[in-house]
Amino acid sequence: MEIKEAIRLLKDYNHWRRYDGEISESPKMPNPKQIGIAIDLIIGNFENALDYKQKTKQLLIDCANFIQPYNDGGNDAERLIESIDNALK
Repeated sequence: MEIKEAIRLLKDYNHWRRYDGEISESPKMPNPKQIGIAIDLIIGNFENALDYKQKTKQLLIDCANFIQPYNDGGNDAERLIESIDNALK
């Protein structure tokens, strides 16, 4: 199931669940198994996004901490480049 399909299915499910009209005109109940698959897919995507956000934040913090000693008002770019090169070896 694709993410767009999961979103559509969950919107349809919510519409069915909240329907307040004539029973004879009620939308068809979506397949419960498909609803579960859609929920799992959406949750997985959110978890991946949150994990990516946390890893990106930590990477930025690590970069800032790495560069901080060189941010002393001077222009010691060569020392910084050398340290980066050594860290990458």
